[in-house]
Amino acid sequence: MPPCFAHPRVTAAKANPTAVRVVTWNIHCGQDDGPPWQRFGWPARKQALHAALEQARPDILCVQEARPGQVTFLEEMLPGHERIGVGRDDGHERGEHCAIFFDRARFELLDGGTFWLDEPNDRPRPRSLFAPQRICTWVRLRDRVGGRVVRVYNSHFPLTEGPRRRAARVLLKQIAAGEAADAVVVTGDFNAPPSALSRRLFGAAGLIDSAVLAGKRPGLRTFHLYGIPLLSLDGILVGAGTGVDRHLRLDARAGRHFPSDHFGLLADLSLGQYRQ
Repeated sequence: MPPCFAHPRVTAAKANPTAVRVVTWNIHCGQDDGPPWQRFGWPARKQALHAALEQARPDILCVQEARPGQVTFLEEMLPGHERIGVGRDDGHERGEHCAIFFDRARFELLDGGTFWLDEPNDRPRPRSLFAPQRICTWVRLRDRVGGRVVRVYNSHFPLTEGPRRRAARVLLKQIAAGEAADAVVVTGDFNAPPSALSRRLFGAAGLIDSAVLAGKRPGLRTFHLYGIPLLSLDGILVGAGTGVDRHLRLDARAGRHFPSDHFGLLADLSLGQYRQ
């Protein structure tokens, strides 16, 4: 019998079949083996995550805090999706990933990679316990349905505001260097509320919280304690020309287990037709 969900509304299909469903989720680092303080409940949580994603059925899934074993788990449960992104510690497999998974049948891969949110931004610097390095994974895709090209950026920001502002500026510089005609989507755990300057920098650059475009107030609380929402840290931002058909928080659980200490966010995006 499949796990019982507290919030079955997640199963709703896209109102517009041509919309692109984007899900972002800080899945909270963990692993299957080793001492409990390294597992973080992952052996139980991963079944809840599996069930939640089976219901949400994202076209594009962006995750943060994913350890190598968790990335492998997601690859196995999403065989129709391709993964972009490397580990932040060595630029290969070690450390946390900000991975992007996209539906190969829906999208054609044009480009993609990972950059670091400090200098040098093309490779990892020596590891530090007091200032872990942060990364952003990006992918450029052509939608086979509407023909529009979209760039997706997925990141996990630092814990303090000064480094968050620097990270936002690095990310925005990368976005500005891309093709102006592309649709742009930015997802992530920003580790700050929408009122923080580090997040307001995105608004100043023309990126809008998808909640606002869906007619809702920004700032859904996504970091939680045993299901009690506490802080608004996560978001899905979009550039000009992208509509939002639906936006919601994925706060479902399977039995006693939540997939993570963060709730996920889902947005159904209308990218529009490609225009020369």
